[in-house]
Amino acid sequence: MLTVGEWIDKVHEITDELERNAEKELENSVKKAQAYKEGYVQACEDFNKRMRRAISNEQG
Repeated sequence: MLTVGEWIDKVHEITDELERNAEKELENSVKKAQAYKEGYVQACEDFNKRMRRAISNEQG
């Protein structure tokens, strides 16, 4: 049987682990969102270049 002090240590250990897991999940979510944003911006830039090229070709 655990003493009160051991239970308190166990609670802190579990809490620390949950906090670390939440931080890791947040970091992964942020990285994923950043990669999505960068891909989206690149797609917009590519579209813009193609549109400019098409307009330029149409105008002579």
